[in-house]
Amino acid sequence: MNNYELAAILDTHLTEDAVGKINREISELLSSYGAVITETRTERRAFTYQIRKQREGTYLFINFQAHGSVPEKIRRDLLHREEVIRLAFFRLPGKKQSQTTGELSPSGVKNE
Repeated sequence: MNNYELAAILDTHLTEDAVGKINREISELLSSYGAVITETRTERRAFTYQIRKQREGTYLFINFQAHGSVPEKIRRDLLHREEVIRLAFFRLPGKKQSQTTGELSPSGVKNE
């Protein structure tokens, strides 16, 4: 499993309750694909330039661990949502986690 960060920019006109609802929906969607969420945070920031006639937005960051095919599935599910202005996935550096612990590598050395 790889470590990823989902960065979504949400419409500035959304209330805190609406942002929380979208956060829960995205978290449930990630979990349905087998992802393990490690951190979630939201921030309100000004844009450098206008996006869809808006000068600021709510940034939603979700760190999670998942298999390589999950980000593309999530992207496909979220891009049609009107509340999502921009969406990006970043693969974070770090050690890949094996699905089973104590697995032997091809050289016969035990991975930990």
